[in-house]
Amino acid sequence: MCDERKSLTSCDGENWGSDFGIGTDIGAPGVHIYTTDISGNSGFTNGDYAEYFNGTSAACPIAAGVMALMLSENSSLTYNDARFILESTCEKVGGYVYNSNVFGQPNGTWSSNLGYGRINAYHALLAASCNNHPSNDNCNGAIQVSDNTACSFITGSVDCATNDGFPTLPSCNGSSATQLGVFYYFIAQSNNATIQVNPITTTSSGLDAIIVLYSGTNCFSLNEFSGGCIDNYSEGQSETLVVNGLTPGQSYWIRIYDYGASQPPIGSGGFQLCVTHTMSCSSPIIVLNPASVQVTAPGGTSFTVTANGGVLPYSYQWQYDSGIGWINVPNSSPYSGVNSNILNISATSLAMSNNQYQCVVSSASPCSSNKSTSSAAILTVSASCSSPIINLNPTSVQVTAPGGTSFTVTANGGVLPYSYQWQYDSGIGWINVPNSSPYSGVNSTF
Repeated sequence: MCDERKSLTSCDGENWGSDFGIGTDIGAPGVHIYTTDISGNSGFTNGDYAEYFNGTSAACPIAAGVMALMLSENSSLTYNDARFILESTCEKVGGYVYNSNVFGQPNGTWSSNLGYGRINAYHALLAASCNNHPSNDNCNGAIQVSDNTACSFITGSVDCATNDGFPTLPSCNGSSATQLGVFYYFIAQSNNATIQVNPITTTSSGLDAIIVLYSGTNCFSLNEFSGGCIDNYSEGQSETLVVNGLTPGQSYWIRIYDYGASQPPIGSGGFQLCVTHTMSCSSPIIVLNPASVQVTAPGGTSFTVTANGGVLPYSYQWQYDSGIGWINVPNSSPYSGVNSNILNISATSLAMSNNQYQCVVSSASPCSSNKSTSSAAILTVSASCSSPIINLNPTSVQVTAPGGTSFTVTANGGVLPYSYQWQYDSGIGWINVPNSSPYSGVNSTF
């Protein structure tokens, strides 16, 4: 009568209360229950019926009767199957907090006041008659649907769906507590989305769809998205939910279920679903420009750019200017990542010093003409100074005039390329060999 746990303050006005707490599984009506009585004056009343039958003596037969209905519909149900159906189809009444993942209570959200909630014979019987529930009957089984610029319908159904286990009614649901629905999710490609549900049965026995959109990181942290609920039309008619303010790249969950006190007849709960978006082209905004760096040759380095806004996914093109204008960085050694947000340089040389680097970040198609260019970063390359090591000295020679000869020296280490200067001493000290006949190669290894 009150859809709440019987207590001293419940709406029936009777001065007693029912058990509650850890051992509570389900609730069933147990106040002012109309029942048969011993005929005549020998019973509780002077007639054949009692109007005020109370307590577990009234509630237990109702729960047992629901179980009997289920088994009469599907005699192959196991104990676990039957218990799951009875508990998972309960309605979350009373305004209590029904919690998820309660230890020892695996069949949905649970409250210490009414357990899984108040039993619902219709929902339980419907579930018992279904041997195959939708794979996306609960949030954890949500099916991904593509977010496109044009409708690409997929087919779904609420036939044989069980209770969603959501204790809070969506904002557009009015007073109906029936929430036997299915779940989908999509990854937003824009800041807007249009969700369209078309019932396959378009008569009065078809789906009266409610569409609810949720945001969150997973099924246990979902919140109804602002403006994300619609139920404008009745059985067999299409519903369209339009939302704005989405974050591109983020996942959003869709829940679809039938409004009202009963599901459509089995076989009439089918629908078509599509998710689309309109593309509002804009350029990415550079929020982190590449920073100038100084390295010692032949060490490597990298440049990074970060952007937001625009249309995902971005395209990247790194460019450099060595003094003759901006050129695309080649996708070859020593460069890698030329089309990503991080440009890597595996090795540097002195010739690369004072090169400037920038990145052009473009929105995705069809907005690829919307692009932004980062500020330029300067690469400064310095040498790691050390002296060459002579590993082959020139050797003394003896020749007969006017014959010619040569001297050779080799070295390693230091910083390439080397500079050479041959010298001679005729007895008055070391003097640079002149670069004239009979000498040649005075600035080479021989």
